[in-house]
Amino acid sequence: MGTAPARQRLIRAQRYIAALRAFHTGLLAETHRHLRVLEQMTPQIDVLRRLQPTAPEKLTAADEAFRQLRALEALKQPWRETYRDFRRSLRRVRAVFAALAHGRAGSRMPGKR
Repeated sequence: MGTAPARQRLIRAQRYIAALRAFHTGLLAETHRHLRVLEQMTPQIDVLRRLQPTAPEKLTAADEAFRQLRALEALKQPWRETYRDFRRSLRRVRAVFAALAHGRAGSRMPGKR
């Protein structure tokens, strides 16, 4: 295998690595948003768990928890899409380095199946 194809693969790998890092950062940010919403539900869940609150107080807590649940559900799709992009980038990086490590010339674009 010549150095030119290897260099081209390394350049391609660097692009995939940059994308991988961006998607990783995005997943961290989305995960923090999920955590923040879940933390905001804690007081309402505590009200529901305690024996002292009245039924109207528990209803208010349940309503607020449902509002937070809708916020959490709205975050599901962006996380899933970012995860798919992250996975795709990681597969491509792995394919490039597998080809380089095993000395394969292969004309196939890494990660395409």
